[in-house]
Amino acid sequence: MMTIFFIRHAESEGNVNHHIIGGRSSHLPLTDRGQVQAHALGKRLTEENHRFDLIYSSDAERAHHTALIASTHLGYPVEKIRVTPQL
Repeated sequence: MMTIFFIRHAESEGNVNHHIIGGRSSHLPLTDRGQVQAHALGKRLTEENHRFDLIYSSDAERAHHTALIASTHLGYPVEKIRVTPQL
């Protein structure tokens, strides 16, 4: 059986600065709180014994950074994260 997880990026600058066009700008970084959220995600997935054969990320900085942080907790090699603009 295949299980697919869809995970939204952690908090980004676009989420807290509403004058920035959120969702339409792929260069916005995670906030400090977003980085904490991404670490918490990785820890939770590890504690729940999830293992991933593949991790995909959009090419948006906020999504890729979330994937990088979370995957380090999972022991998933960050160089194997598949980044695609199609997400």
